[in-house]
Amino acid sequence: MELSFEYTIRMFLGDKAFHIAGLVHEPKHRKKYFKQVIKRILKQIDRIDTNTAHKKRMFSAAQSLLSELQSRKLCDITVSIKLLRLVGILLGYSGVKGAILNTPFYYQTPGQHFTEAILNGTDTHSDDNESKNVITKRKEIIGQLKGDGMTDYDIALVLNTTEYQIKKLRKEL
Repeated sequence: MELSFEYTIRMFLGDKAFHIAGLVHEPKHRKKYFKQVIKRILKQIDRIDTNTAHKKRMFSAAQSLLSELQSRKLCDITVSIKLLRLVGILLGYSGVKGAILNTPFYYQTPGQHFTEAILNGTDTHSDDNESKNVITKRKEIIGQLKGDGMTDYDIALVLNTTEYQIKKLRKEL
């Protein structure tokens, strides 16, 4: 449980939570780190692109959890229930009927891609090779789709690009 606590808090706070595993048994310290995490979650919720009603539900659940953590005595059961509610709302659940009204959609920005590469210890200076690999793969896909009898316009729709880009890449085949 101790390492699980530390790794979970470090997911949000990074090295600021290094060597805190033993603090999981002390409610005062547990509350401190939980509050910091919920504040980070609130900042992330603000960045989520969703409808107003969903964002209000997310904020409400996170703020309710933060309020619980600011109370004098930590009630693990209440915190667990409020945290589970927040997870449900983040996953798109709403109301008490088990209905999913929103679908999470994840993507990675180029900055996040390079951060991941650095954290995984891969070479981040191979932009040219990566770009060539992507272009090469596109050319292969265009060749396959063309072989299946698709027009440049249809291929552009499939690859979510312009017909002009498809013609340009096809000339290089």
